[in-house]
Amino acid sequence: MELLNEDLQNGVGSLVRFYFSGLHDLREDLAALHRRCDAEIEDLARVAPTEFPWLKAAELRKLAHTRTFLPGRGDMAVVFELTNASAAYLAMRLLILRKDWRQVATILYKCYFCTILLRSERF
Repeated sequence: MELLNEDLQNGVGSLVRFYFSGLHDLREDLAALHRRCDAEIEDLARVAPTEFPWLKAAELRKLAHTRTFLPGRGDMAVVFELTNASAAYLAMRLLILRKDWRQVATILYKCYFCTILLRSERF
């Protein structure tokens, strides 16, 4: 049992260390990835009127210039197909307290959101 407790403490400690310093070395790469993501959204806005007439180019441009774009509680329920997304929403809000993790979440959610937009004909 003592071994299990020691492993658990080491695991939690490693997780905490990773959370606070795990992305530090990747900040420049994350910023570049975010810029590329925004450029792709701008390109989508440019071709939207002819290729995807249901998309609103102005809304896409606004999305491309939004630094932080994260799901709300209702969006979390849809994303994770949950009836009650409170725990997932709370976990996400706690995870993104740090700027670098918030940037990762923003990049992922922008990609997810654009995928959903391309699949639907209502926006």
